[in-house]
Amino acid sequence: MKNLPLSVRLWLPVIILAVVVLFTAAAAITRTSGLIQQSSEQLARQQERLQLAFEWKGLATPREAAPERLVILGGGPIGVELAQAFSRLGSRVTLVEMGPRLLAREDDEVSAFAKATLEAEGVTVLTGHEALACQGSG
Repeated sequence: MKNLPLSVRLWLPVIILAVVVLFTAAAAITRTSGLIQQSSEQLARQQERLQLAFEWKGLATPREAAPERLVILGGGPIGVELAQAFSRLGSRVTLVEMGPRLLAREDDEVSAFAKATLEAEGVTVLTGHEALACQGSG
């Protein structure tokens, strides 16, 4: 590069940058056109998913109060948070975790503290349990 004239050495980075931008834009356009040209099967599957989502949404009815009792599957952060929230709203909550303890990614002390806190607030915590079925009772 030292052998090139000064004007070429000054413009070379600009030219390289322009080429990179053009190739990036071409790749983006190619991806976009691929998305636009979806097959009719893909569109039909998306419509089925949307229909299922609307049907599922129809199952959720507005409530005046929290449910009387509730079972939560999974003792991760979301399950623990839901269990505590619904317990504080007055529901009888059972938290079922398949693993040996809650919050498996946290330290043992944190897991034990979370379990003790939930149990003190009235949540039934079942660790080492696997949910096999769900059945209504009337």
